[in-house]
Amino acid sequence: MEEPTEVCKIVLAGDSDVGKSFLSSRYIHNVLPSSPAHTIGVEFTTKTVAFKPSGSAKLQLWDVAGMERYRSMTSMCFRSAAGVVIVFDLTQASTFQSVSAWLEHVRHSCDPNPVLMLLGNKSDVLGEHPEMRAVTYENAQALANSNGMSYMEVSAVSGVGVREAFEVFLDEVHRRTH
Repeated sequence: MEEPTEVCKIVLAGDSDVGKSFLSSRYIHNVLPSSPAHTIGVEFTTKTVAFKPSGSAKLQLWDVAGMERYRSMTSMCFRSAAGVVIVFDLTQASTFQSVSAWLEHVRHSCDPNPVLMLLGNKSDVLGEHPEMRAVTYENAQALANSNGMSYMEVSAVSGVGVREAFEVFLDEVHRRTH
């Protein structure tokens, strides 16, 4: 892969325990964290990514804490972000209900018009226990559509859909910024 010519800052946002750190680790390293713990403030990882049809960037993936007490600290993380991925847990309706508050936080803290994506995480649980689904695909897609976001369902644990979701998202970031 050619040497990256730009930096692409992406922020993962959402409530605690929705799997943001697992998603980050799965996408960047293709493994889960060896000793998972709640994010305190923000965690930051990088990866060189290729864009279609050409070009590359050094991806900065910022994983912000989901706990309310860190909101003022994490607000600065949204500045200069090219995009924000808002994550919720498909088995916890309260995390989906928080998406609107996260969108408000993003719009207040980000530079104008970041690329946004909504990710429903923990689809692996639904494969074994479909009755645990707390948020319908249709409701999540409707919220995403009404806010100009793309929507996908993924599993950080199994890895299903993670790479594809980030590729779709990063291609959209690249398309809009070039």
